[in-house]
Amino acid sequence: MELIVASELLAEDDLTRAQHLARYFGQLTVQSRQLPSGWQLTLSRPVTASAFLDPELAEGLDWWSKTFSTIGVEDIFAAVYRDSSLQIALEDSWTLYAWSSWLTRVSSDGQVPTCVTLLHLDEHDDLMAPRLVVADEKWQDAITGAAVDMQEPDSIAAAIRSGAISIGNFIAPLGHWLPELHIRHLRQSPGATNDAGPSSLHATWHEDTLLAPGCARPALELGDECLDIILPGQHTYRCATNTADWLADLPPGPILLHIDLDYFNNRYEGNPDWKLTTPDFNPPLSSVLVRIDEVFENLEAANIAQRIVDYTVAISPGFFPASMWAVAAERVLAHIYRLRGTTLRPVNTSAIPSSRS
Repeated sequence: MELIVASELLAEDDLTRAQHLARYFGQLTVQSRQLPSGWQLTLSRPVTASAFLDPELAEGLDWWSKTFSTIGVEDIFAAVYRDSSLQIALEDSWTLYAWSSWLTRVSSDGQVPTCVTLLHLDEHDDLMAPRLVVADEKWQDAITGAAVDMQEPDSIAAAIRSGAISIGNFIAPLGHWLPELHIRHLRQSPGATNDAGPSSLHATWHEDTLLAPGCARPALELGDECLDIILPGQHTYRCATNTADWLADLPPGPILLHIDLDYFNNRYEGNPDWKLTTPDFNPPLSSVLVRIDEVFENLEAANIAQRIVDYTVAISPGFFPASMWAVAAERVLAHIYRLRGTTLRPVNTSAIPSSRS
């Protein structure tokens, strides 16, 4: 896809401009060329395995192709499978599609659930602002200009395919749509904090700087204060490093369970210099499986299965090692089906819009 932005919005210096574009567009590949009318930006998806850092990526793609649907590197961004019990995708951006589908089902009478808890098992908070903007009091995809509505799942799928919604920024729309969202974040890498109680979380707006300068983008911001009392209509966030704290004192209401496999092993961290700079968080597959079992044992002991209304799993190429995809993902899925009280079902991807952008 090609876009034109005003000349003054990007630096003429190649390095400065490339860094700005990389920060703004995230997972998209961007080429820029100066024209009389401004900077021409050409957006595309990675098509080579090297973009995902993992030397064993082909092994993981082969497993996905045999288990769900045939894909290559160029299809990673669109790889998603849903059935009546869960959703699994390669990239975490699709998690918002699952939440949108759930909201559409439960809000058919116009009543949005008032209090929702998100059990977020992930090495990242994913609270960045998506490339969505508000125009005429409605949300739009800043890349395509198409309308985006949390209660129209097809519009969310289109924004995921365009790159407007991507890994790292898929939670903010949920926080803007729900009256009360409580994020309980479980992570285990060095440096993760374990607060005594939840912190405030605010639905706010960030000003767009490139595709729609001056327009507002939905965002979530953490407050500095630790809350002793949670008031009605208040979003909260709590980070924990063990499952006991993660599952303690959960608010009432429905629960969304979200699992990113990079929680269990974050070998690559999306970092080209991962061999030199990534923290030592690369446990073997045997340890990954033990930890998966422990997490689900604690979920079962917490007696909350009946409250979990949606299960989403992300594999995270470029973060979680492809050599572990098959065994680890199948262990997670087996636990979910058992917790849900269902059995493994034949592949059926008809629920996911199949068009590409």
